[in-house]
This record gives sequence, C-alpha cells and structure tokens, in this order.
Amino acid sequence: MIMTALVSRILDMPLGFDASSFNLGCTARKFFMPGNVGTHYLLGSKNNEHYLSSMLCDCSVCQKINISDIYEDTGKSGAIISLHNLYCTIEENRIINCLADDIKNLTLYAHTIARKDYNIVNNTLSILSDYSTHGLEYVYNKYTMLFIEKVDQKRFKNLSGIK
Repeated sequence: MIMTALVSRILDMPLGFDASSFNLGCTARKFFMPGNVGTHYLLGSKNNEHYLSSMLCDCSVCQKINISDIYEDTGKSGAIISLHNLYCTIEENRIINCLADDIKNLTLYAHTIARKDYNIVNNTLSILSDYSTHGLEYVYNKYTMLFIEKVDQKRFKNLSGIK
C-alpha cells in the first residue's frame, strides 16, 4: 500500500491494488488489529477457549456486534470478521494516502506498521528517481538484491532487502 501511494503521487494518477487478504476472516477466522493489517490474529471458534471478553476494535463493524457473534460457528461470524478486516485495510490505506506527501512521517508510519521494512519508503523513492533518470535496466541492475531471487523460490526479499 505504501509503494502504491508513492507511485500514485509521483505519476499524479490514481492506482489500485488487490486487497483480498481481508477475506482471511471468512476462510481462516483471522482478525486484523486496527493499524496492523500485516499481522493476522486467530480468534478461534465456538469449540475453542474464549479469551476475549469484548471486541478489540471500535470500528463501525465491531460497534454493532458483541464478542459472542465472533465465536459462533456460522458463516455469519466469518463474514463479520472479513468486514472488520476490510474496514481496517481501507483505514490503513486512507492513512497512508494522507501521509504520501509527507515523507518523514510516512517513513515513521511505515516503520511502525511494517516493522521489518525500515527502508521501503526510501528504496521506493530511489527506484522511481533512478528509473526516470537512467531507465529500467539500470534500476534492475542497481536494485537486483531487492527483487525476488530466482535461486531459491522459497526464500525471497522485498524492497527492504530483508528476507
């Protein structure tokens, strides 16, 4: 989401992305914490122990339900979790878009939400700058360590350079 927001600002055009991970609520009962859609928490079901006494969030979805709705073993509970996850994804994207012109605070926010991706903002800006100045081949050669390695398909790197 951070890279998309930066590229959208630089190109001065709207860009979209596929955010289907919110649907982990339906399929795996995984819950996104507000402000941290990268980590997925397993809430369990009716047959598991229930550790939560109330909802962990105050979004418009969670305001309308109680914790027992989440622990039901029905399609409804998975749909509720997915709607909450979608809300969190949209909210995180809104925050990123608000910060896209403020590189210092966007970098701080990226560090907060991505944890491992300390350099994602700077690397993205450098790649885009080098591309406009030197072209695609130069960018690929200079930043090859940030792209997926073909040697071992199970291990890969992202724009932070961290495996």
